[in-house]
Amino acid sequence: DVHFCRFSRTGYCWYSNWEGFVDQRSFVDQRSDWEGINDFDRRINTLGMLLDLDSGTLSVYQNGKRVGILKDGLAGVYCWITC
Repeated sequence: DVHFCRFSRTGYCWYSNWEGFVDQRSFVDQRSDWEGINDFDRRINTLGMLLDLDSGTLSVYQNGKRVGILKDGLAGVYCWITC
């Protein structure tokens, strides 16, 4: 199970299932080597994200074009946040 995905402007995506969770500042997460990371342009400030619950994917877009799928196999209830 994946309980959260965190995306950085560096192009990296981390995810976790809260395994090893101690407090909100200490958890075990894994970095995802996602399809499209080589096409991600760190200089572009306009990002879009699509959480498609029908297909269970989280995708990233730059300038209106899909760069790739950050994570697949997602299911269940999700809360969408940005920061």
